[in-house]
Amino acid sequence: MAVSVEFKVMQEAVLQIFAVQEIPAGGSLSLEFLRENWPGARLRRGDLVQAVRQLVFAGELELDEDGDGVQLILTERGYQRYIAHVAPPAKGFWSMFLSKKPSIAPFNARKPDISGIQQRRRSTDAA
Repeated sequence: MAVSVEFKVMQEAVLQIFAVQEIPAGGSLSLEFLRENWPGARLRRGDLVQAVRQLVFAGELELDEDGDGVQLILTERGYQRYIAHVAPPAKGFWSMFLSKKPSIAPFNARKPDISGIQQRRRSTDAA
């Protein structure tokens, strides 16, 4: 017996692909791209078709067929949903003040070379 996957999980898997690609509202991905990036380990291809249908019906995606095949356009409503529920959480308050790229080279932690160091004995140790 096949395991039923919750509609919300399927829809959010589709929106996650848009989020990972950083597609803005009004941006699009091809249906072929979605098929290639569908998380097949836990979801079936039929789940992709069902999720796309549901998202189109809900007004979160729009379909556009052109010479390159079917394009899925992310609507403002779909964009707001993936920002609220799918995209990684925003960073903390202080991250607004930190630069996005480090201005200095990262710390290179190396183990100290202890081959030239002689161990000293305490005066209480027997020789």
